[in-house]
Amino acid sequence: MRRTLFWSGLLWLSLSAVLAAGQSVTGVKSQRSEKLLGTWKQLPPDQSTTLKIEGEAGGIKVSYGCKEDGSCSSSVVSNYDGRLSKYPDDARWEASFRKMADGTAQHDTYFHGKLDNTDKWQVSPDRNTLTVTNQVVNAPEAKAMRIAYDRRGGPASKNDPFIGFWKRNWEKSDPSVIKYTAKGDVFTTTAADGITDERDCDGKDHPNRLLEGTLYSCGFPDERTYELVLKDNGKVTTTISSKISEDGKKMARIVKNGEGKTMSELRFEKVD
Repeated sequence: MRRTLFWSGLLWLSLSAVLAAGQSVTGVKSQRSEKLLGTWKQLPPDQSTTLKIEGEAGGIKVSYGCKEDGSCSSSVVSNYDGRLSKYPDDARWEASFRKMADGTAQHDTYFHGKLDNTDKWQVSPDRNTLTVTNQVVNAPEAKAMRIAYDRRGGPASKNDPFIGFWKRNWEKSDPSVIKYTAKGDVFTTTAADGITDERDCDGKDHPNRLLEGTLYSCGFPDERTYELVLKDNGKVTTTISSKISEDGKKMARIVKNGEGKTMSELRFEKVD
């Protein structure tokens, strides 16, 4: 699930635009935007997306961020046997699934072969609500986060209560908030799960403690924009651009992958 959260709010054009974004924060020391500082709460999207769980090849296909046109940001095909399956769009990430009891399953996510986070899936007795409890394992300060989904059609199975289409219930889920603070040249991001990430936004590449083997660079192109670029093996894998409204009350965030595909467009409001 953290891979999904990564695209949908944790940090998270053409290829030339992505590379340009990387160049804009590389090798250039820029002025921090004070408008970013404070706490921001993610708002429900204008166009809601769906988590799809479908039966496939004797196992399941899990698709994330699916839109009304049928496109999804990512998917993986696996079985409930605990074996690892690679995400076809990004082989750095793998997933395993295990049924634990009636209405309960364990979903583990690995990054570069190491366990990154775990999900507990729990379906309500009437099979109309799916609750996912996510726990990041490589950050001691991380706390569990709960996301609730309501069934919204799709296939159904007597033997597998998880199969179906699910939409996030924002009122029943833990709020998704980000807090930005600064001390000297250190810019700090604290996510809703309590994970704190200190960043040196001097425009140079630095190790990312939360994703081993990944480098980050960040900067502030103007007083209302914050850019973060992630790299793996020297290649841009993710670009996140956050822009504050003129009144300083709203923030729009666009997350793109290394090929320049927009993975998510998020909206936040400032709460303090």
